[in-house]
Formats: sequence, structure tokens, C-alpha cells
Amino acid sequence: MDQKSQSIRLATFRSVMGKECLDIFLNLNCGTEELTINSAHKALEDYFLPKKNVVYERYVFNSCFQAPEESIDCYANRLRKLASSCQFGALTEEMICYRLVIGIQDKSTKARLLREKDLSLDKALGICKSREITNKQLKSIQNEEKQNNEELNLVQDKSRRAKGNKKLNEKKPPSNQKKPPIKPGPGKT
Repeated sequence: MDQKSQSIRLATFRSVMGKECLDIFLNLNCGTEELTINSAHKALEDYFLPKKNVVYERYVFNSCFQAPEESIDCYANRLRKLASSCQFGALTEEMICYRLVIGIQDKSTKARLLREKDLSLDKALGICKSREITNKQLKSIQNEEKQNNEELNLVQDKSRRAKGNKKLNEKKPPSNQKKPPIKPGPGKT
């Protein structure tokens, strides 16, 4: 790119940034001789974007646990987002995998993951998703069985009541016979 087009791009950049931003830009001491659009953009980015405290970002990452009703996919996505600011580099997938094992709610799945040899993030997610689906299916089956048992108990209760009412009706004396009046004892009127 020739110098003239670079200076036109820089002038356009300065004109669209607004008065407040231009004041900040002019006070950044970027050096006007070798100023390019890229160096101007980098200078403003360094000024406006907050510096990240990697220690704190890693603390937040390592404090992340799965919420009680959170799916494994949501938890893994949350871990990926947190890991993006931790500067793990080539260890990112491995760190997410370890945090996933430590932070999941289901203890039986955690135990299963801890028994795995050569555990990768993909393998861990596969196991967790499988367990999650299985647990949902088992819960659905248990709810159906519970509902069926409640319906069966209701029918049995109605049947028992009907039998009990039948027995009571059989033991009652006929209503047309009068019972003898009870006479008061001596000294009572």
C-alpha cells in the first residue's frame, strides 16, 4: 500500500472516531511520522480494552462448578468461555477436561471419568452426555411407574371402600324395627 492511500485511510479513521476519541488518540503519543492505520488501531485498543489479570481469570475458571439443573453442554460451553481468557495455550482442552471432571454434579459420572485411562475432552463429554440422557430416561420411567402406581392405588382404594360399604350395609339392623327406649336409672329423671 502506498503512503498516500495509507494517509487517506488514517485521516478517514480519525474523522469517524468522534471528538472525545480523537482527543484521547492525540494524547497517546503514537508518533505521527510512521503512524499507520494498524498502529493507530492497536494504540486505541490498548487504551480502551482492560488489561486481564490472568491469575484472577484462572481462579474464576478453577472455581467453576456445574449448576444443579445445568446440562453438560452448557457447563462445557461456560468452561470454554472462561478458559479463553486464561491463556492456557496448548493446554486449553486438557484444562477444560480436568475442570469438567472436578466440577460435574453427578458423583457416579465423576467416578466413571476418574476410572478412564487417557481421558480426552471429547471422550469425557461423550460419557457425560450419555449419562445425562440415561438419567433423564430413568427419571421419566420412574415418573411413569409412580403415576401408574398412584392410579392403581386409587382403584384399589375405591374397591376397598366399595367392599367396606357393602359389609356395613349387611350388618345394619332393618330400619323398620324400633329399638326399645332406654330407661333412666334410679334417682335420675
